[in-house]
Amino acid sequence: MSRLWSAFRTVNQCYHAHRTKLHAAVMAGAGCAMLSRQSSLRCEPVPGSTRPGSVHKILVLIAMEEEAAPLLRAWDLTPLEKAPWGDRMPMRGWHGHVDGCELWVVWAGSDARYAVNNVGTTASAVSAYASVVGFKPDLVISAGTAGGFRSGGAHVGDVYLSTKCVFHARRIPDLGQYEEYGFGHFRSPGLGKLVSKLNLKQGVVSTSDSLDCSPLDME
Repeated sequence: MSRLWSAFRTVNQCYHAHRTKLHAAVMAGAGCAMLSRQSSLRCEPVPGSTRPGSVHKILVLIAMEEEAAPLLRAWDLTPLEKAPWGDRMPMRGWHGHVDGCELWVVWAGSDARYAVNNVGTTASAVSAYASVVGFKPDLVISAGTAGGFRSGGAHVGDVYLSTKCVFHARRIPDLGQYEEYGFGHFRSPGLGKLVSKLNLKQGVVSTSDSLDCSPLDME
């Protein structure tokens, strides 16, 4: 898996080389990582093996084309000839093999009306659902660049694995459990061994459809 995380570091360094005004930028390397069936990150080179704990098929989801480009170059992936979601959806996918694992990278595509990347939670949810149904991966990694806090130890180029994911701007106040439902607090898989082996960092990954920073969100 070392090539995987080395490529994530490359994405961060390339994408943020000119973003000097950021307090810190971090890579949500396993941002909202979900293990669809397994809990180990050990790749096995034998196709079709059913040994418990092995990971053979990895899906990497990315929102922005600029974030996907360095990964495609690093892993020498080829475009999908026929995507499982058909021709009417905006996502684009690539396929290949890395470190003995079958790998797909799926970019959420661009908006036909405004010609910008399909960012935000709606596009991400659609891309994730269609890709998981189509490829049936053992491991799903939601990867991308993000802002962070230098005061919390973050620096440009760091790769972070999430401890949990929250929706910081999905506020449903004064309705009992709806408030907690809004924030989500989705726990990530236990990745302590991976953190130790690859010397990565961990933290809470926060997402929203609003990219500004309001005082309420800072709470």
